[in-house]
Amino acid sequence: MSISEIFLVVPNPALSGLIWFFIISAVLYFARLPAKKYIIAFSEVLHNALRLAANSVNSADLRLQARNREVLLEAGREASERMIEREFERVEDTVSNDLAQYPALQRKLSERITSIDEDYKQSTEVPPDPPQLCKVVESVAKIDSNGEAMVAQILKDIHKSMVKAQDKAIS
Repeated sequence: MSISEIFLVVPNPALSGLIWFFIISAVLYFARLPAKKYIIAFSEVLHNALRLAANSVNSADLRLQARNREVLLEAGREASERMIEREFERVEDTVSNDLAQYPALQRKLSERITSIDEDYKQSTEVPPDPPQLCKVVESVAKIDSNGEAMVAQILKDIHKSMVKAQDKAIS
């Protein structure tokens, strides 16, 4: 017996196919509610599995973003530290170069201070008293001109030259 003979319900194959169609349709019609329940249950299981997968992907994404943020902050911190270290090295080199010249600068300052101190000591010396001639000229300059313009002018000129001489002696 072959497979085609098993499925032949009647000797005519077309009529046998039509009978099988009605039998299968009836079985599927009665199985529609349990099949619908199984399809809905399967789709709910699939939905829950995909929802869990989506949640795990979202949480992995959040962890990855946090990790990337930490990595970027650490990289920025390291770059800032390197930049600050280079700046400190540059400042250290500058200070070292400046301090290397400090002894020469201190020597120059000491020499300048000494020369300024000597100049100060010399400036405190009292200038010599004006000669006795100054007293004579001063007394002549104080003489009353008795209204004569020429005598008054000569006396003013004598007084001015006396003041200039005293200023020159003081300086």
